[in-house]
Amino acid sequence: MLRNNLLQKAVDDYLVNYSIEAGLMEKTIRNKRGILNRFLIYLNGKEYSQETVKTFLSHLFSHGWNTPNSRLDLVKVFRAFTNFLYKRKYIKENFAQDLVKPKVPKRDFNYISPETVEKIIEAGTEIGVGDRARSIYIKSETKAALRFLLRTGLRINELIQLKETDLNLNDNPPTYFVNSKGGNRELLPLPKDMLEMLKIRSERQSRVFEVTKETCNDVLQRGALKLGITTEISNHSLRHIFASNLVKNKVPIQMVSRLMRHSSVEITDKTYSHLDQNDLSLILNSVQGVVREGLDKNQIFDLIEQAVNSTRITQDQRFKTEIIRDENGLRANILLIKEKQLIV
Repeated sequence: MLRNNLLQKAVDDYLVNYSIEAGLMEKTIRNKRGILNRFLIYLNGKEYSQETVKTFLSHLFSHGWNTPNSRLDLVKVFRAFTNFLYKRKYIKENFAQDLVKPKVPKRDFNYISPETVEKIIEAGTEIGVGDRARSIYIKSETKAALRFLLRTGLRINELIQLKETDLNLNDNPPTYFVNSKGGNRELLPLPKDMLEMLKIRSERQSRVFEVTKETCNDVLQRGALKLGITTEISNHSLRHIFASNLVKNKVPIQMVSRLMRHSSVEITDKTYSHLDQNDLSLILNSVQGVVREGLDKNQIFDLIEQAVNSTRITQDQRFKTEIIRDENGLRANILLIKEKQLIV
């Protein structure tokens, strides 16, 4: 039976040895320690079992841990700990899957284009008249960090931990190592428009970006406020925007999953597949002749306009796109602004 001193030993083993092996973040370990130590006090000598875990969870659910996300986090802690105990042979029965995870309502994500985020970053790091050298340095660091987040989809903790030794600027193509969630060290390509900036930073022999989570969030919120943008935006929003932009631009979900470093393609698909509904609608209504032939003139024009928009050319600042409908039909004019030449 797992109780008292043996259970305490198992908890210590999990928090110290396993947490290091798995590469868990310090904050994650701290949260797990708080919950498990509270559990040990609650047990008061009773053994670790499915019944005592469920009783403890019910106790917490009725004492403040009552939101779906809070309940989910608690169940995840005990599922992970139970799996650990079973693998290390502290217990003979693995009841982790019997600890039911509550359903959490999916939170809507308000998409902001990367181009708009760039403007937010610029506005949030704009140098003021009274800014001193330290303030100017912080703004410069934060601007570079946020632009890197937007281009790579890194989590803020991963960016903060990025060191000069993680950069492989002379590789073809240039790459970098990131210590991902779950302890994996993964190789990823670098955004080429940031290479010159990274070359300068690679000489520091320290962290690539000297920033904090709080400063990055402050810049985004300040920049959005300046531009009159009311959509909530944070460090983590940039990760969602990165992935959403890839999906919207028809990058295969497997490639998106690899760049996001999700543990499975299913996670990526579940989170972002709703973004291609316009493409699915276009396929459904334009490819099937039985559907298409039943549409009137304006519905056909809608499909053509939808097809033009799906190319994302309207978001390319090198072009001016104009779609005109009149009694003669529909015309799509795409003007290459740089050369002032009508190309379509």
